[in-house]
Amino acid sequence: MSQFVHLHLHTDYSLLDGACGVDNLVHRVHELGMPAVAMTDHGNIFGTVEFVNAAYKVGIKPIVGCELYICKKEDHHTERMAPEGDTYNHLIVLAENEEGYRNLVKITSESSLHGFYYKPRISKKFLAEHSKGLIALSGCLKGEVAERLMESKYEAAREAAAALRAWHAAGAPAAPRPVVLPVAWWSFTLPSPRRSTTTASSSSISCSACSRARCDSASFAAIWFG
Repeated sequence: MSQFVHLHLHTDYSLLDGACGVDNLVHRVHELGMPAVAMTDHGNIFGTVEFVNAAYKVGIKPIVGCELYICKKEDHHTERMAPEGDTYNHLIVLAENEEGYRNLVKITSESSLHGFYYKPRISKKFLAEHSKGLIALSGCLKGEVAERLMESKYEAAREAAAALRAWHAAGAPAAPRPVVLPVAWWSFTLPSPRRSTTTASSSSISCSACSRARCDSASFAAIWFG
């Protein structure tokens, strides 16, 4: 399975969802011959240090990410906008480089400190302002694009996908580039073990649809933030 890499995966840092311990995860990935694995826990990156260190020990390449809760209200901040009645969509983001990792830290911290309402929510506006260095996937069946498709609202799904690209324009001057690459094109540069994180290479990021009903059949649509 040397050409397959999980880009959406929950560990036991995803409360009430993931039951996969980090050590067991990286050893199993190594046994299967996978070159890398992403950790995308729900709303947090608490497991980053354990995950990265464990991955280095077995010689695989860790990709730090998160499955964010994107609120449907304009502002996630509970002191500025009452959160009652708000719902959310999921969005998976992967750190492309150190800047992306630092932005991911800001996003997850903000969502827990100021956007928590049942879940650590973040607004599209805040995400757009901190999108540099992040690669976003369209998400699971709870993602906005997939949600609109399941409702047979195809035009709304297209608008949701276009909105992802628009967030990039708000956060960085470069033109957004939507990317969908085959899994076989994975290529990573392993940073020094002294580095605190390993990130996905934007020139070769890839994802594929999963055949399992519970998995992320909508995650194949990678939206490149910057």
